[in-house]
Amino acid sequence: MCFSASASFTTTALLAVTGAALLHKGIERRYLALALMPFFFGLQQAFEGIIWLYEGEAPFSIQAFSFFALCFWPAYISFSMWMCEESIKEKIDIGCIGIGIGLCAYYFSILPFVQVEDCQYTIRYITPESIPLATQYTMGTLYMIPSLLPLWIASLKGLRYLGLVLFVTALLAFWVDQVWFISLWCFIAAVISISLFFIIPKKRGFFDWGRKE
Repeated sequence: MCFSASASFTTTALLAVTGAALLHKGIERRYLALALMPFFFGLQQAFEGIIWLYEGEAPFSIQAFSFFALCFWPAYISFSMWMCEESIKEKIDIGCIGIGIGLCAYYFSILPFVQVEDCQYTIRYITPESIPLATQYTMGTLYMIPSLLPLWIASLKGLRYLGLVLFVTALLAFWVDQVWFISLWCFIAAVISISLFFIIPKKRGFFDWGRKE
């Protein structure tokens, strides 16, 4: 984001350790997708670190980071929460998965046209100028539904707090600067995902994966 390559790679290392510790402490099967989030955030930050190193001349890393930021997270967060929940909450999560998949398809279609600028002090991800501003804001608002709603209705109180923090930081990041929002909020969300180690409950035994209760 608007820090440096070292910040991105340091975050990658911290997230890898967090993910490994999460799995090592033992979790139920339904929390596995959630527990893998730090690994995916770490991978995303590693790609951004490469973009920093090559000063924006890293097409594959740009596409990879953009894929995570725009396509992957809306669908994956909804899926992760669907794995955790049951009853009516599970049905709401299925609806969010559908929205997430739709967003994934839309953003995937513009992924080849995403570019970066201003890599000396900040990283700005630029979507095609042909997309109307109203469409960008509409899609951005829809993006928040599968990314945050499943967390807000989660059974685990810690996940509800996590969803609230993500929402507040999204507003703050947008207020700070819309130009760097994608990079900034992805970095913040990556750091916040470390809290999953304390939120996901421990299950007795190593990888003692059980069925939904």
